[in-house]
This record gives sequence, C-alpha cells and structure tokens, in this order.
Amino acid sequence: LESKGINIFIQSTIQCLVDKCGSEKVRRVNELNQRLRAYAENSKSTFIDLGVLSDANGLDDSLSSDGVHLNGMGYRKWVDTIFPTVMKLGGK
Repeated sequence: LESKGINIFIQSTIQCLVDKCGSEKVRRVNELNQRLRAYAENSKSTFIDLGVLSDANGLDDSLSSDGVHLNGMGYRKWVDTIFPTVMKLGGK
C-alpha cells in the first residue's frame, strides 16, 4: 500500500466495560493497543487512538447499551475522533 502512495490508518481497539469483560480482557486490549501503536510508528502508518471512548472502567457506558458494542452516540464519537485525521491525510 505504501508503495502505491496509500495512507494507512491503524486505530486502537475499543475497550469493553470492565464489569462486562473483566480486568484481564481490558489489560489485554491495552497491551494490544500498545503493540498497534508501535507497529504504526515503525511502519509509517498513522495511529488513531480511540481511548476517548473509554475511561478508567473501560468503555464509557454512555457510549454503549451493553458494555461491549457502541451505540449511536458511541459511533458518533468514533467518527468525530477519526474524521479529522482521515480528512487531513487521506481525504479528498
């Protein structure tokens, strides 16, 4: 993709609510996100951090109806988070 001049975006994995998934799952997602960030930096990709969708308890419960999946407000916040970067670096 890079050789074709295509911008690559890697976004962090969205957390789930600790009460729903458990602290071990949240820890593993945090570890995955650290690895994704490092991979993006090493591969000249753009990393988009979706941590704004979470708080200390995992996924912000106002952004989900079940603690795992985004609701309408959650998707709106997701789009609002990625849109500026995608438009700046990859939009037409």
